[in-house]
Order: sequence, then structure tokens, then C-alpha cells
Amino acid sequence: MAAQHKALGPDPRPMEEQRDEERTPVGLALTREEQRLLQAGAALGGEVTVLTATGEVFWTSAGRAELAATEATHAVGGGVLRREVKLADGVMVAVVVRSMEGHGETADRREGLRAAHHVLALTEHVLRTADARAQEAQRQRALVEELRCDLFLTSQRLAQAIQRVREADRVKVNFLATVSHELRTPLTSVLGYTEMILDGLAGPLSDDQREYLGTVMSKGEQLLGLIGKLLDVSRIEAIGVQLDLREVVVRALLEDVREPLAALARRKHQALQLLIPEGMRTIHGDAGKLYQLFSNLLGNAIKFTKEQGRVTVEAENYGEGVEVRVRDTGIGIPAAARDKIFDAFYQIDNSTTRAHEGPGLGLALVRHFVEAHGGKVWVEANEPQGSVFVVRLPSVPPPPTKRIR
Repeated sequence: MAAQHKALGPDPRPMEEQRDEERTPVGLALTREEQRLLQAGAALGGEVTVLTATGEVFWTSAGRAELAATEATHAVGGGVLRREVKLADGVMVAVVVRSMEGHGETADRREGLRAAHHVLALTEHVLRTADARAQEAQRQRALVEELRCDLFLTSQRLAQAIQRVREADRVKVNFLATVSHELRTPLTSVLGYTEMILDGLAGPLSDDQREYLGTVMSKGEQLLGLIGKLLDVSRIEAIGVQLDLREVVVRALLEDVREPLAALARRKHQALQLLIPEGMRTIHGDAGKLYQLFSNLLGNAIKFTKEQGRVTVEAENYGEGVEVRVRDTGIGIPAAARDKIFDAFYQIDNSTTRAHEGPGLGLALVRHFVEAHGGKVWVEANEPQGSVFVVRLPSVPPPPTKRIR
């Protein structure tokens, strides 16, 4: 018995060669059940041989494929039946059935030919079934190839879109860095001269003049802080967060953060409280970055909490690191905005009449600094009494990874 099978999968040959092959029955693949069925039929009706259009044996019930091919090409007669079977796409095969007459296995020639006819019909049905299955497999392969081409084109378009986004991001980062630097230089001079005037170096000032210059100084410092955040964001986007690692005592760090903000909380008649238990472990991190991120969180809590409110900083050991919670009784954060507030320039209220000023960069810096230390930051609901920002930091941050632009 000889059987040929066409391998599934991508075919690297030219389409012309593939189309030529499709017109031969080698695309068929008889299953074991179909082969056993034909063998059982052949046992009743004789020997079955299926020939291709070129005379090659595609399948035979005899174990002698060469002999079967030779006998099948002889003139039909003497108990040999032959039928041309047209498969899909005009492919022709020949089914040859040699009855058992002459082999001593049946005495009635008519019964042998009748059985051979049944085997012939059975073989034709099996071949058509196998051909339909092969055609369906071919259609599936064509569909897979079409989907593969579509996926390839889509991936190319996606790669081009990603490249355009990266280029736009690079232009944005360069623009922010350039503009921030150009704004910071003259603003520093403005603040310096304003401070000299307030110190009386240009002569005595009236109370109104001193008040106006104090406002200029305050707003100028606010603008300088904004420019500093823009520079930080642009630098992080360009080269990532660079850490200067050293041992940091959590209690001392949070007390240093609270000190300059306590006056702002007192002006708003807010209760500012630190809850830090004994035995807090130290962490290996960048003290400057950690100071800035907790200053941003605590400053936001004070800013978005009304007068007579409460701001609480809680710290505790957690796993192999520490966990710090900044809890307030402020305006709270809607659930839909909790995943977006750490994006740069995001504002929950982006109207021109919003009550709280700010560029929306503080929390973006917090996220960058926390992730650079290998930690996590998120916000929890504390409705209707404000929000809870949670920061988890490991004792030792992971090694820095190279930023790929």
C-alpha cells in the first residue's frame, strides 16, 4: 500500500507551481478509517487501485504498488472494472477494481463483479469525501495566508504609527526642555531684582509697593516651581530617573517633608499629623527624589482639603519594604479618574474657572520616582471624606534599566 500526503503549512514555492500541484490528487489524504473501509471493501470485491492522471498509484489495497500499476493499465475486461472519477477543479483519477475471479475465492463471476461494482462505488465516495476535505483544507490555508498578510500589513502600519508617536514625543520633550530653560533664566533675574528691591537696595518702599512686590515675588516663585517641574518631566522622559542611592530613615524623611508644609496647613486651620510607629526600617533610595515625591503628595493633600480639615501621614513596615499612606478629608477623586491622575498634565477639572491651580505634573513625578525605586503608588477611595494615596517602596530598589527611545 502506498499513500502520498501533502504537508500543511506555508508553501514558499511560486503560486504557479502550487496551482499545478492542485490539479493532482496528491492533495488528498485518506484517513486511517477511510483506508480500513476501502481495505474491507476490497476484501469482498477484489483488489482496488487508484491511479493519478499520469498513471501513478495513489492508493492500492494490494501490497504490490508496481504490479498493481502494471495490471491496472491493461485493457479492461476479464473481471477488471475501471472508472474515471472527476474530483473538484476538474482533477481526474482512475479507480480500477479487479474482481476475485480466477483466484479461486468465489465461484460465481456475477457475484464477483457485483461486489466489485459496490467496491467501485465505495471507493468513489471515499475519494470524493477526501477531495472535499482537501479542498476545505486548501481554503482554510488560503484564509490563514490572507489573515497572515493582513496581520503583517497591520503590524507594519502599527510600527509606523509607533515611530511617529516616538518622534512626536521626542519633539515634545525637546520643546519642553528648551522652553523651560529659556523661561527659567530671565525669571531668575526677575526674582533676584525683586528681592533686592524688597530689601531696600533701590530705596525706601511704601506699604503698597512692598505688598505688590511681595505678590510678584510669590507668583514668580510659583512660576519658577512650575518651570522646575517641567524640566524634571522633560529630563525623565529623555533619560529616565537617575537615582543617588543611600540609606534613608523614613521617620526623619517624613518629618523633614512636614516641616515646611506645616505653616500652610496652619493658615488653613488644618490638622496635620504624622503616625509613624517605632521600629520603622530604613530604605535604600534617593533621599532627594523621595523628599520631592512625598512633598508633592502632602502638598496636594493640603491644597485640596478645605479649612478645618485633616491630613494624616501613616507609615508602617510592609513585606520587605515600607508603606506610606497620605490620607486627607478633601474633595476626593472620582473613581473614573483614579487611573489617570498620574498622567502628566491631567486635570480632573480642566476648566478655566477651576478652583485649584496647578499644571498636573506633581503626581506624574510621583509615579516616575516611585517606579524608579521599584515601588507602586495608587489612590484609594475615602468617600465622602477625601482620598488616600498609598506608596509602597522596597528596602532595596532594583538595578536601573537602560531607557530605549
